[in-house]
Amino acid sequence: MKGLPAEKAGIERMDIVLGIGGKELATPEEVVAAIGQLGSGAKVEVQIWHNRSLKSYIVDFSSASPNIAPLTTDQAMEAAAGDFDSGHYFDALKKYQKIVRQNPNDALAWYFIGQTLEKKHESAGAQAA
Repeated sequence: MKGLPAEKAGIERMDIVLGIGGKELATPEEVVAAIGQLGSGAKVEVQIWHNRSLKSYIVDFSSASPNIAPLTTDQAMEAAAGDFDSGHYFDALKKYQKIVRQNPNDALAWYFIGQTLEKKHESAGAQAA
């Protein structure tokens, strides 16, 4: 996001965070938790997968807001769509399910749950969604 420490360090949209401070991370929730554990004024190495190569950046979190806002529904849908488009159907499904837990009437999220289940060859679940 614009103006946040990652952008200032050179990390770009769609880069994948693989680790922070030498600790391997696997999910966006782990990334947020790792950032939340940093002390004030922390400067740490962040490992990124960018354009089919591994890169490292030093990110200065000292100017970061102590409260990182949760993803908006649009941002969550975009993240899930990225997983879907990359063939990571399990991850996409988890993200779409999280969206409908927060808003059970989100018809678009339900639609994409059905599409994701179809890709996973779970026809009965796809029809129910």
